[in-house]
Amino acid sequence: MSLLIKMSEASCIALHALAFIASQGTKVNANDLAKVCNASEGHTMKVCHRLTKAGILSARRGPGGGFLLEKDPKTVRLLDIYILFDGPLPEGHCVFATRACQDGEMSQCIFGGKMRDIHHQIVEYLEETHLSDIAANCHKALSRKEGSNQEPT
Repeated sequence: MSLLIKMSEASCIALHALAFIASQGTKVNANDLAKVCNASEGHTMKVCHRLTKAGILSARRGPGGGFLLEKDPKTVRLLDIYILFDGPLPEGHCVFATRACQDGEMSQCIFGGKMRDIHHQIVEYLEETHLSDIAANCHKALSRKEGSNQEPT
């Protein structure tokens, strides 16, 4: 079994939805979130309800309703979102996790420690990156995407 970090579809939806909501700075309805996340509205709603139970989002029903950030995006680490949906990060970093690789060191690793380095980079990124950091990129990417859908003049 691979021990590199795996990210569920739910955590991917959560990260994209939160980045989008943070970039908008206002309530966003589930239908719009589903489109942004390229996911079904049902799955997006399930994810957002879990984020609401965790106190990261608030939900308002009815016309003009939607989801709104409850926490400052500068305080929400990507690692917090990952753990909410996928649990603690795996300790290992071997893609094979076989006895051939378990000599107590990385000296026998056929990847020469590259996987360990990648694992540490991903963990560090999740620990140090906040929702506010990815919200800015989300807004830029959406602006470019919307611009590309326009008819040429």
